[in-house]
Amino acid sequence: MRPAGLTAVCILSLVFGVLGGFSFVGGVMATFLQPVILDMTEWMQAKIVSAQPPQMQQQFNQQLAGQQQMMRETVAVQRRWMPVMLGSLLIVGAAAVALIVGAIKGLGLKPRAHHWLIAGMAAGILHALLSGYVGAGIQQESQVITMRYVNQTLQASPGGANPAARAMTTNFAQAGTAIGMAFIFGWALLKCGIYAVGIGYLLTPRIRQLFEGDGSERAIIDALSAKPS
Repeated sequence: MRPAGLTAVCILSLVFGVLGGFSFVGGVMATFLQPVILDMTEWMQAKIVSAQPPQMQQQFNQQLAGQQQMMRETVAVQRRWMPVMLGSLLIVGAAAVALIVGAIKGLGLKPRAHHWLIAGMAAGILHALLSGYVGAGIQQESQVITMRYVNQTLQASPGGANPAARAMTTNFAQAGTAIGMAFIFGWALLKCGIYAVGIGYLLTPRIRQLFEGDGSERAIIDALSAKPS
């Protein structure tokens, strides 16, 4: 039978490959459907306002105008990051393919399967670092927009000028941003660590010999697997 460590690496690679494939498909859909989603959201909000009594429509329109402006500015931030986001999508797509192919080949002890796995893990490290950078940048810029909208809303509401209320809201927002960025970087570093350990294992002499050798070690493993217990 194959080494237990290799089995674990292949299974983890298969899981990360499938998750990366979902991430690629979801990212592509979100990128190209974003304008449609924004238009649909504004259309639904307009329908909600039109269903309100005439005396309340002006108040609703004022509130929705601020929300729509915040959404447009947030979308504009994402569009500024679009080139990097598209590059990240291409990398995660390539990593997913390499990890899935490498995992299947590795479980079957096919020659040079570790090359696919190492390439997929290296691409996974690059994607983790790049997506962490993009995610942190977008979140930081979006927080500025969100806080500006929240402060405007508080200022316009009764008692909104209360410094204590505004300070508490700012503190909550900053704490949320800090937690979000800690999660983004923590997850990125965790994936990098897993991939680095996997690459190190695949480069050990025994595993390299298993995939790069003359086939004698694979023949021994096959013979042991076929031997009745």
